[in-house]
Amino acid sequence: MAKKLNEKLMNSLNLGLNTQKSKTTQQILNKNNELKKQDKEINYFLNKQLIKEKAKRIIITISSYENIENKFKEMKKSGFDIDKSTIYRNAINTIYENWKNNK
Repeated sequence: MAKKLNEKLMNSLNLGLNTQKSKTTQQILNKNNELKKQDKEINYFLNKQLIKEKAKRIIITISSYENIENKFKEMKKSGFDIDKSTIYRNAINTIYENWKNNK
């Protein structure tokens, strides 16, 4: 009889420990899910910012290209002898250096 009582007591203790482990595990899983949700929100925000940055760079590049074209036309009108490839090479190097320094 003492043996059966002892077994019941041990089973009851094990059940209590398993219940506590289950609660702890569930809390950890809930926290993990919350962190995953926050990560998704952060990544979404960062991607939006990255897209905005890329758009700004494209606009800067386009305006730089237009400025180069205008300067080339102005120099040609004034009789300055220069080919487009020299202008583009210098402009690309300048734009690249500015981009590299602003990264």
